[in-house]
Amino acid sequence: MNVKELETRLGLPRASIRFYEKEGLLSPRRKSNGYRDYTEEDAAVLQKIAFLRQLELPLDTIRRVQNGELPLSVALRRQREALLEKRMQTDNTVRVCDAVLRDQTSYSDLRPDQYQHQLPPPAPRALPPENRQYPAAAGHYWRRLFARDLDGAVYALIWVLFSTYVLRLSFDSAGWGVYAAIAHMVLIAALEPVMLHFLGWTPGKWLMGLRLTDVGAEGEIRPDYGDAFLRTLGVMFAGLGLGIPGISTICGFFAWQRADKGQEQFWDEGSELEYTYRGESRRQGLWDAVLVLACVGLAAVSVTVMQAGPPALHGGRLTRTEYVDTVNDLIRRGEEDHRGFALSGTGAVTTERNIAGRDVYIDAHSLDALCQSIEERDGFVCAVAMRATPGVNKNDPIVSTGAWLKLLTVQALTGASRYQTASSVGDLLDRGAGTATLNGWEVQQALENPDGTKYTGKDFYYQMGAIFCVTDDLPADTQPPSLVFRIRYVGE
Repeated sequence: MNVKELETRLGLPRASIRFYEKEGLLSPRRKSNGYRDYTEEDAAVLQKIAFLRQLELPLDTIRRVQNGELPLSVALRRQREALLEKRMQTDNTVRVCDAVLRDQTSYSDLRPDQYQHQLPPPAPRALPPENRQYPAAAGHYWRRLFARDLDGAVYALIWVLFSTYVLRLSFDSAGWGVYAAIAHMVLIAALEPVMLHFLGWTPGKWLMGLRLTDVGAEGEIRPDYGDAFLRTLGVMFAGLGLGIPGISTICGFFAWQRADKGQEQFWDEGSELEYTYRGESRRQGLWDAVLVLACVGLAAVSVTVMQAGPPALHGGRLTRTEYVDTVNDLIRRGEEDHRGFALSGTGAVTTERNIAGRDVYIDAHSLDALCQSIEERDGFVCAVAMRATPGVNKNDPIVSTGAWLKLLTVQALTGASRYQTASSVGDLLDRGAGTATLNGWEVQQALENPDGTKYTGKDFYYQMGAIFCVTDDLPADTQPPSLVFRIRYVGE
């Protein structure tokens, strides 16, 4: 039988059963799944222990009787003498109470010295630890949910930091969401049992006043790792639905229903552990507020790191090779829709499938007309220019101007985060004209005539990363303007 069945049969709290086991008075065998399996013999032993405890025999005496070191008759005679002595002391105490009542003494006039000599020396006496009771956490669904949310925010931050700075993935990389869901489950399975085993709580549970324990002498007995791990697996499958969309929602609904009825959750039924709540108090209200702030703070840090993205492959001033490698690395880690181009070893824009032995996906963007030139000074890149020129017929394919490549170029050369880059030059690239400065680099973009002067005509216009021709009756020898993008180093 499991511990819950044993509780029901003998009327003993689980805390007492676990306490006696911790004291070595009870040794149930374990099933293959790690749970304890109590036999009829275990139930009989436990019943004897509980009976002798009702006779107020000390645990050490019960242990000696159980081990055959002390006959039960001898132990009971000694206990009888102790109880008689205790009864005499109780009788003395009653007589002192009667004396104080006869004297009709008020609290202000009470003189303990007049009566103290009739009493035995005071001895502090605590309640037996196995009878200590803790309120169950079964009905506190929302408190448990908020605790889980904080733990989830901690796991999410761990994944964001690891994926960003170790794996160097961007949150918009292909498959990032799937990786994040898998990582969340892995982190729960890896970290939660360890925290429960060594601490009895996770960060969220601690702030919410929740704890998992095997209650024992003089305080808490922290859960066995095996029990904590099995419970964690139950939470992952029955409570979180392994994070699978839809299934996790259904699991959460059933968990809420059980909590609303005050029932134990599926993963707590038959468990060896007690899930308790330390109760309402003013201090607990403060911890609740701390949890909310912690959730917001962790989420803000995660979002900030995700927006910034991984650091550039190379920092500082870049050589041509470093510039090409850094931009290509940013392309590979970026959105899949923008992975249709790359830079060759010389810095030329290409849409070949394989660049330096690395696969690059082809998309529908037409980058054939995008020309890039790179200037170097003292072995370092000091300027990059890109020029995109459309056709003269409005039926010609729209010519992409490589806005995404330009953002990555600025990010690679300036060493700024993706968020900083988009904030500084994103609007400039959308408008098609303007100037911005970032980390010692000047960024310019404008529509220019073939002779380098500013284009002021009406036949072509720039919008959302592409150049459009508004008419189809232009002469064949018309020289269209080009969208010219320049970034040059102006720092010292």
